[in-house]
Order: sequence, then C-alpha cells, then structure tokens
Amino acid sequence: MINPTGGAFKDIVRAAEKCTAGCLHPGTPFNPDEPGLEKLVQRAAKYQ
Repeated sequence: MINPTGGAFKDIVRAAEKCTAGCLHPGTPFNPDEPGLEKLVQRAAKYQ
C-alpha cells in the first residue's frame, strides 16, 4: 500500500534525483506548508 504522507516532499525529490533508473516521480507535495516548497517543485519538475 502506498502512503502519500510517508515522507517529506524534499526527501522524495532527493530520492528522484538520485534514482539512476529514473523510475521515481515525486508528483505533487502533500503538505502545502512545507518549507522551501517552491524550489522543490522546480527541482521535481524534470522527473514528472
């Protein structure tokens, strides 16, 4: 079962950046109040 609140968006973006297989897609942040969200969304855009 997938838990959408299983981690902070920053951790999901970091995992996508390190994934050599390119199979991680961060999606959209669950918590709109997470610090630095604007930059994280920009970093995550190329993995969508």
